[in-house]
Amino acid sequence: MKACPQLQTVDISRNSIGDAGAASFADGMKACPQLQTVDIWGNSIGDAGAASFAEGMKACPQLQTVNISINSIGEAGAASFAEGMKACPQLQTVNISNTSIGDAGAASFAEGMKACPQLQTVNISYNRIGDAGAASFAEGMKACPHLQTVNIHWNSIGEAGAAAFAEGMKACPQLQTVDISYNDIGDAGAASFADGMKACPQLQTMNISINSIGEAGAASFAEGMKACPQLQTVNISSNSIGDAGAASFADGMKACPQLRTVNISDNSIGDAGAASFADGMKACPQLRTVYIRRNNIGSTGAALLREVATRKGIKLDTYLGRATWTWTGRLSGRSTDSPQATRSGRRGRRCP
Repeated sequence: MKACPQLQTVDISRNSIGDAGAASFADGMKACPQLQTVDIWGNSIGDAGAASFAEGMKACPQLQTVNISINSIGEAGAASFAEGMKACPQLQTVNISNTSIGDAGAASFAEGMKACPQLQTVNISYNRIGDAGAASFAEGMKACPHLQTVNIHWNSIGEAGAAAFAEGMKACPQLQTVDISYNDIGDAGAASFADGMKACPQLQTMNISINSIGEAGAASFAEGMKACPQLQTVNISSNSIGDAGAASFADGMKACPQLRTVNISDNSIGDAGAASFADGMKACPQLRTVYIRRNNIGSTGAALLREVATRKGIKLDTYLGRATWTWTGRLSGRSTDSPQATRSGRRGRRCP
């Protein structure tokens, strides 16, 4: 690297360089002031290695993309990394997911965000962040009005954290993609989140699955959908919205004519909810794929869904009785011997 001062992109991911290797790599970075992209994920780097890497960042003011995910930098490493960010005002994309930073690390990272007003994409998922960390992160968001993509899934965020995050969303009107799945925001959190959605009319992709949301939360979320006419993909699976929640969600769909993919699986929806959802499908001319598996839909609800799917050419993935049916205009059954035909219930958390 020291012999290549014009280097712009380096990918050293998926090795095992450890802290010592990170220190050596950072020394090389200091000779490459034009670096724009560095990918160092999956390298067994701890807090000492993160501190060294941050020193390297300080010599690279043109950095735009950094991926330090799947390491073990912890709270101390996050604090060092944030100091490095402060020397890189052109940063646009940062992936610090799965690095064990916790609430304190999220607070440090947020301070780094405040020095990077050009940030567009941030992934802080898999980090044991709770409500306090989410609140800190939201403060960082407020300094980044160009944010387009935020991934904060698989943390420990509850209703208070969701409320704080929603306030951050209000400062980011260009948001297009938000993933807050695998948290525990509940109905109150969903209401706050929906309030944030109303300030982000360019939203295209939303994942709010696995969040302990019931029918009240679904109703709130649907109100948020009505403010986001450009929505294309929504995942609200593995909650407990029931028939009433499905009816509310379907009402929200009617305000989103660009919807192409909806996942409403594992939500305790019966025939009445299926009927409401079928009405929502009719209002989405661009809809191409619907996942509605692991619900309680009987033959009556299934018939309504199939009728709409057939007429509109929608791929309908659902679970009915003893077989799994994928409806794309013609019926194709799979035997119950197939793994895909096993009713699996709500999935537990898994390692990334």
